Amino acid sequence: MTKETKEISYRHIQRIGKLSREGVFIYNIQENRFVYLNASLIRIVEINSKVLMADPTLILSVFPKEDLDFLRLRFAELKQK
Repeated sequence: MTKETKEISYRHIQRIGKLSREGVFIYNIQENRFVYLNASLIRIVEINSKVLMADPTLILSVFPKEDLDFLRLRFAELKQK
């Protein structure tokens, strides 16, 4: 994917995020950081957006402990692709 195509995709996701009541985010796996968080996600997780952008691992605190192993495994699989 070219840089221009990626930026267009990001803009489309951001438009969707602005209209959605669901939590929407863009996460850059290579850089291990959020690129975009919509307002609904921030309301759902109740973590300040600047704080979450600075430390993406904080999002794990909103998930049940019994789901964390699965989430970490799935994340590791995504990083390998």
